[in-house]
Amino acid sequence: MTSNQQLLPNVIDGIAKTNPETPWIAFPRSNTTYADGFRETTFKEFANAVNGAANWIKNALGTSQEFGTLTYIGPNDLRYPVMVVAAIKTGYKLLLISPRNNVDANVNLFKLTNCTTVISPAPHPAILGEVDSVYPITVLEPPSIEELLDKQHAHFPYDKAYDNAKDQPFVVMHTSGSTGLPKPIIAPHALVTAFANIIHNVPPEGYENQMLRMHGKRIFLPMPLFHAIGVFFGLISVSFARTNLVIPLTNAPPTAKGVAEVLRYTRVNATILAPSTVEEISKDTDLLNHITSQLDTLAYSGGDLPKRLGDAVAEKVYMFPIYGATEFGHARQIAPTDRAWSDWKYIQWDERGGSVMEHHSDSMYEFVLKRTPSVEYESGCFAIFKDADKYRTKDLWTPHPHKPGLWAYCERKDNILVLLNGEKVNPLGFEEAVATDPIVKSCILIGAEQVHTILLVELNNTELIPAEGSDAVIERLWLTISAANAAVPSFARVSKACILFAHPEKPIQMTPKGTVIRKSTIDSYGDEIRQIYKLASQGATAQPISEMATAIALHDKNFVALSIEKELCAILRVGKIDRQENLFHQGLDSVLAIELVRNLQRVCNISISTVYSHPIINDLASILVVGELALHKHENSMLDAISGYRRQLDGIQIQPRSPGSPQGTSHVVLLTGSTGTIGSYFLNALVKEKTVAHIYCLNRSMDARDRQVKNNFDRHLTAEFPAARVTFHTGDVTTSNGKFGLDYTVFAQLQAQVTKVVHCAWPVDFNFHLGSFEAHLDGIVHLSSFAASARHSPTILFLSSSSAVQGYPDTFIPEKIIGDPAVTSLNGYGQSKWVAEILLDDASKKLELDISIARLGQVAGPIQGPGVWNINEWLPSLVISSQHLGVIPAQFPALRNTDLGRGEVDWVPVDILANVILELLFTGNKNSPKEPNSGARVYHVSNPSANQWSTLVPEVVELLCSFSSNSGPHTGGSTLVDDSSIKVVPYHEWLQKLQSSESSILNQVDSLAVTQVPAVKLIGFYKWLGKENTASDRACSILDTMQTVEESPTLAKLGAIQPSCMAKWTKSWMQQIYARGYREFESK
Repeated sequence: MTSNQQLLPNVIDGIAKTNPETPWIAFPRSNTTYADGFRETTFKEFANAVNGAANWIKNALGTSQEFGTLTYIGPNDLRYPVMVVAAIKTGYKLLLISPRNNVDANVNLFKLTNCTTVISPAPHPAILGEVDSVYPITVLEPPSIEELLDKQHAHFPYDKAYDNAKDQPFVVMHTSGSTGLPKPIIAPHALVTAFANIIHNVPPEGYENQMLRMHGKRIFLPMPLFHAIGVFFGLISVSFARTNLVIPLTNAPPTAKGVAEVLRYTRVNATILAPSTVEEISKDTDLLNHITSQLDTLAYSGGDLPKRLGDAVAEKVYMFPIYGATEFGHARQIAPTDRAWSDWKYIQWDERGGSVMEHHSDSMYEFVLKRTPSVEYESGCFAIFKDADKYRTKDLWTPHPHKPGLWAYCERKDNILVLLNGEKVNPLGFEEAVATDPIVKSCILIGAEQVHTILLVELNNTELIPAEGSDAVIERLWLTISAANAAVPSFARVSKACILFAHPEKPIQMTPKGTVIRKSTIDSYGDEIRQIYKLASQGATAQPISEMATAIALHDKNFVALSIEKELCAILRVGKIDRQENLFHQGLDSVLAIELVRNLQRVCNISISTVYSHPIINDLASILVVGELALHKHENSMLDAISGYRRQLDGIQIQPRSPGSPQGTSHVVLLTGSTGTIGSYFLNALVKEKTVAHIYCLNRSMDARDRQVKNNFDRHLTAEFPAARVTFHTGDVTTSNGKFGLDYTVFAQLQAQVTKVVHCAWPVDFNFHLGSFEAHLDGIVHLSSFAASARHSPTILFLSSSSAVQGYPDTFIPEKIIGDPAVTSLNGYGQSKWVAEILLDDASKKLELDISIARLGQVAGPIQGPGVWNINEWLPSLVISSQHLGVIPAQFPALRNTDLGRGEVDWVPVDILANVILELLFTGNKNSPKEPNSGARVYHVSNPSANQWSTLVPEVVELLCSFSSNSGPHTGGSTLVDDSSIKVVPYHEWLQKLQSSESSILNQVDSLAVTQVPAVKLIGFYKWLGKENTASDRACSILDTMQTVEESPTLAKLGAIQPSCMAKWTKSWMQQIYARGYREFESK
């Protein structure tokens, strides 16, 4: 048994016996002022007070053999820790409740713990009388502090052994109740040991245990002693770390001035404060200087602290956050011994304690505790949840941008708002920004499962709450809210019409820690919130557009563009929108696009697909004024783009270089876009390739390695990337400095080592305009410049698309560069790929580069393993929508070649594609050597063995019907058909059904409708897909693969897509869509 494996009553009695004068708690002599000084107490007095309280409990209630529950509620004084230990000695367990709990919360706690006896000094809190009226309780008045400390009490024995009692109750605390009624947490004695182990944890070399900074210190703790941190420091830390606690006046609020007063009248060298108190200190220079000059350590706990406010304090005193929770105590915090003061906000975990950061979304990670083999390092949560092997804290963290291992608290997982369009909003930063306004007391950002957000604001002065229709206070606040809006994505921004003021009789509810009780507060404002969203759905927040119809009739394009701009500003809640920039880059998304179309349809005929096809305001205005043909001058625009980029290529100088690999047969590969679907599968193949010495992955995200691990793990691919083999860099070939956004030394390293470049990073969106891809075309020039200046003249393999040449006039599209812009598709994606091909061909000739282009046909899901096909692509969207429409097309006319009788399905599974690319990258260059200045080599990655859609669709229908018959909550959105059958119909009939559903969805603006019929977002593409091949129209062209199959044995032997593949993919799509539907249905 280690020294920490001791029962707390025995530890207290032991200290009282061997070191009786050890300091315990210092408390104010007066109930009203610190000026009278503090009374110092010792462990001798502590143990005596416990004996007195234990004898009193025994005399009043007897002892308990079943660990009966008693509750203590009273002033914030030393009777809290005394009663906890006295209850243990007498066989009870003590429930500590917050005086701020409402009746429902307390009754719930009493019922769950079977408690009917409450110990409370007079005068009793009014809440006890309210509880007694609905749940009968007995209230007992305990001895006073003076009686407990000043009288000598008979020793009350406690002779239990640790091994026998470690799983017995130590104390009962409760959760905060921020997401519902608080729940009791019965902490066993083993939790005390876990916390004691953390206090004495010996950190790895080069680090310090931050909790040891409190060891032996005189600590001022203004936080309540009934709270978890009060229990840990008022009982465990004082006993195992010899800390001397100083507590405030019993009814004193935790303020900066209160801290200063304590420091004026007693010695303190450390403190633990609430974030709100630290914030208050940072704003008052005199208080800041006075307080920090007397402390060597300042910790904060209970919430997050804005960096700009904390910096002012951390610059003057060592400051760090203490992270913990009622459910697990504290985590093993360590910090580098040379920690910079500016890193005060970040925590590092001693991973021996089972801490794991699991990716949640974007750059946020959840802190997870896993059971460790060693009891010494085991977390306290496994003392409470004895059968668990993992505990999810639901706390989200973000990594330090430059220092691996450091993490900053971000938000509760429960509090992340998921909007109707699936976008995630972290409300904390927004709320903190608004709360800095002097007139704001508190605020809550609201918006879960809604199109946009609402801000609930509680003012410091309730008399400022505006009368209905008054805008004065809103205008007063608007500067602050605008600043907060500027720091968040457009979908998270708040408009003036979506500000709600809290009523004096319904203030924003807070926990004792000072954190907002969100759910209960939001529920109390349900009617007001629904009214705001109702007005918004009726267009009450949008700018009037009644004059737009006249402007369209008069062909006034500028006025139409202005009207669209105003409408979008209202929908996106922004002050200005760039008319030349892609709207989907400025905050528009699928749900907001529906809202825009619905509003514009009041004055004109416009569809969702029109917005997706032409997402630039000026282009959209042109269509409304003169029709679709106004924007079909794509050929000239592409030629103009090429002309400008060619001038850039002409300016690139060829540097002396050494072709070939620096390590004989080994290669160093630069891979862009490794975290995407194709990139992930290709990286998986590269890692297994023995001729590859090192792989540099270039991605835009700061947390690319973590994303890669998660993505590959989810796809059942290699998820181990040893640093000696794989390096992840945050960068982007589109960056204007030409160095991919990398440091000079990193870029120089790539220039010196790389022998192969594979360029995967390209946005796949058929709705975007050519201009949206300008930055990516810049990246083509930058890559060419890189290869021209690199030591080993690396070869470039660019992943292009069949969309670049899908308009080719003959049956077979040749494996070569095609210089006629007429062969491209009408969407910006295909056009951008064609321009990239032309530029790379020019670069190959002018700069003497070895460049290959792989035109990809339809990339399907994997056929090996459990990986899935992305549900956002056109075929998954078609199949998912067909289940809701009740019909599925019998063929895809635009993909059929009636001349050859060839099937439409020439898809290549993504896992097979990765191996094909690998073969083309290495063996292809050897088998088909390129003549100098001959231009880029072209490959076609398309399945040489095509199948008929008609042979696959029966398997799809069978699976869709099986899902329909077991549907359940997915019917939260309106259904269009009898769920029991799905008919195979001619394509034009399916398309008519889809177009009819579009208007229905516009009337709903419902996440379920958008989820169930995602094909409405691609109606323009499906119209093209339904194009019939008539005698006057050419048959669908086919990618010729003759040269490619010679270079790729994998592609040559790839068979046709089988019904079993479609069954696998369909099942995975429907499982995903039903899981999403269940979540959305339940949330409603």
